Amino acid sequence: FFSENCLIMPVNASATCVPERGHLGPIRQSSVPSKGFLGPIKIGEDVWIVRRLFSLGAGQTQGLAWLGLRDRVLGILGEKPFSHPALSTRGNESTKEQLLEENARVKDLVDGESTPFPLDSTMTIIRKDGKLTLHSVVELDDNLLEEVQRLGEVSLLLAPNLQHWLFMQSWLEAFPTADVGLVPGALDEDLQDKMPFLEYHGGKVFLLEENLNQKEIPNLSTKIGLTGKLLKGAPLNLNEFVFFHPLSGTLIASDSFYGGYSDAETPTWFARLWFKLTKSGSFRAARLPIYRTSRVVSHGDQEELIESVEEMFEEWEVSQITFAHGTSPFNKERQVEAQGKGPASQCSVADVYLDCWRNGLKAVKL
Repeated sequence: FFSENCLIMPVNASATCVPERGHLGPIRQSSVPSKGFLGPIKIGEDVWIVRRLFSLGAGQTQGLAWLGLRDRVLGILGEKPFSHPALSTRGNESTKEQLLEENARVKDLVDGESTPFPLDSTMTIIRKDGKLTLHSVVELDDNLLEEVQRLGEVSLLLAPNLQHWLFMQSWLEAFPTADVGLVPGALDEDLQDKMPFLEYHGGKVFLLEENLNQKEIPNLSTKIGLTGKLLKGAPLNLNEFVFFHPLSGTLIASDSFYGGYSDAETPTWFARLWFKLTKSGSFRAARLPIYRTSRVVSHGDQEELIESVEEMFEEWEVSQITFAHGTSPFNKERQVEAQGKGPASQCSVADVYLDCWRNGLKAVKL
């Protein structure tokens, strides 16, 4: 099983550099382009998504830094990395060509090269009365700025968990009076510490409250067309605030749901390998990575988390889910593709979210 503190096989000690932020490295195949972005893609009434690649851990010196992530990858692969099932042709979701790419990148890591880890991320955009709320922003450039401004006026940016904040500064420079909603800190991890530039920001900066009952902005939920709740019981490296858009039935998640990649999509080599290593061999299945569930067992509250999810779905009629890493949205069509047309497909999309947590927590062995 996966341990956060896996021993790693030795790598070439001469390697001292790490990838630069924004450098994706060689990518042979990826449905999300290595240059530019996908979107905005309309997925419901006044709801869009934008998908873009980024270099996971690059340029970071704390938290999820590249060196620590490299050690985790090599640690899971073990002393004989190329014999690991994730790189074997037997029962593998990757094609032979894709496995060649994955093996080549692992060899680079073993040889001590500073190989970037390209991963897709999804930003969700909600519009109400011409004003936009941006959830979990991706990297900004002039082309994306132009596309977003065509949709409306950016008025609010949401940092929905303790990990999804990396590209906030460039958006705030573009929109210096936009308001900013932050998830509360947990276990000595605080977004305001990570983003000292917020102290000088011209818009309101506030911590998200249950159902968006914000004293800083009265009637915020009505103004932006969203409501939201903290996913309780999962504080370590997450503490995620989950949002709901009633008009479209969209649950807006980040790292509290992993719906996998559709059969038609080719994820990057890193996404394929990483999720095979941490999601029981599958990058296509709707399944939580072991590091998400194990952190709840070690530093959270399993019962509180399940009760928190059940409470959400008692109040919200969810028909689709957007999430950070994978093919969004996860809807009934994606559910049938992932689970087939048997009894499992008769459950709702919300049931899939809940079952991911229930089954994932049961599978943890600490």
